[in-house]
Amino acid sequence: MLIYKIENIKTGGLYIGQTTKTIEHRFKEHVRRLKCNKHSNPHMQNSWNRHSETDWKIELLCECNSLEELNEREIYYIDV
Repeated sequence: MLIYKIENIKTGGLYIGQTTKTIEHRFKEHVRRLKCNKHSNPHMQNSWNRHSETDWKIELLCECNSLEELNEREIYYIDV
């Protein structure tokens, strides 16, 4: 269970998320939706549409041991 951030390295825009999958798998899911213009986050979709695919990176923020911790840590990183 992971907390991650996806960052647009040109604008500094961030997306914080959680997953029980691998970070690579989760990033591929985001990219697939963004390429189809069907991402659930309109701010991220708009930024994706204006910038190159190579302007994005994903980074692991922390690993969690329970769903409760996963939810708490996601909120923490969104608020930071």
